[in-house]
Amino acid sequence: MENILKVWLRKSQFIRDQNEFKAQVVIDRNIDAIEIVDALISEGLQVNAQIALDIIAQFNKKAAKLVLSGNQVDTGLVVLSPEIRGSIFNRKWSPESNKPIISIQCGNEMLVEIDNTKVEIIENPTDSDLLYKQDEQINYPVEEIKRENLIFGNNEPACGIAFRRWLCNA
Repeated sequence: MENILKVWLRKSQFIRDQNEFKAQVVIDRNIDAIEIVDALISEGLQVNAQIALDIIAQFNKKAAKLVLSGNQVDTGLVVLSPEIRGSIFNRKWSPESNKPIISIQCGNEMLVEIDNTKVEIIENPTDSDLLYKQDEQINYPVEEIKRENLIFGNNEPACGIAFRRWLCNA
């Protein structure tokens, strides 16, 4: 069965070419493990839902422990690899800036499904519809940028606020 991924086209904010767009995937809904197990059972899989959820939970815990013990973990769906965020200065570890993170790449099963996916461009919503839909999903905290937190003392032309002027001739 072919997968269909619906996208909206949005104007690229940083490119002057009016014919260049970015594709924004339309997220239909969030699905968790319970809903996936329920869907498998409704398709005819003979398994107890609670046992399946317990196995998934144990699998996730074991995979997390293995990847954070220095292993690359291939689940078939994704490949998990440990990495360290940030630079280490003066050979000193800083827990605030050098936290472990996990790199996620497509596994074989995901690559097969990507090859079996058709992208469908749908009509663009109005800006107010798009903002409303995004506001429903996530409430972002508002950060205030204060002038005293900005540094304007660099003589390099291609950094800071001067970067946009230098790059875009604006």
